[in-house]
Amino acid sequence: MRYPIDLSVFFYDLTALVLRGDYPDSDLADYGFAHNTPSDTQKVKLGLLATADGGLPCLFQPWSGRTADTATLQQNMEALRALLQQHGLCLPAGASWSVSRRFTSSKWKPGMAVGCAVSARSHPSSATG
Repeated sequence: MRYPIDLSVFFYDLTALVLRGDYPDSDLADYGFAHNTPSDTQKVKLGLLATADGGLPCLFQPWSGRTADTATLQQNMEALRALLQQHGLCLPAGASWSVSRRFTSSKWKPGMAVGCAVSARSHPSSATG
């Protein structure tokens, strides 16, 4: 069964989970900057890409606590490109991330709400005839 889900806009959010205790064997638990979190505690960052149409989760990625928010954008664009190609869709050549103030509150800060405009069109390799 197929559902009519609008793939023209996706939203990406990166959030930090503050950790308590020691995690010496963890590749993800680390010190780093995150909005509204203490700088002297370890954290893990979690990225989620969802459709604007119903907030359907599409991609989920854990990141090291030391990863800068902006450092995750290009890798998420590539993951989105791969996901869409699996379904016969592609990103337009000029697709890029842009900060969206439209869906944010007065507490908005750069990097808190990021969206990507994407055209849902057939991928050239899936064309027939």
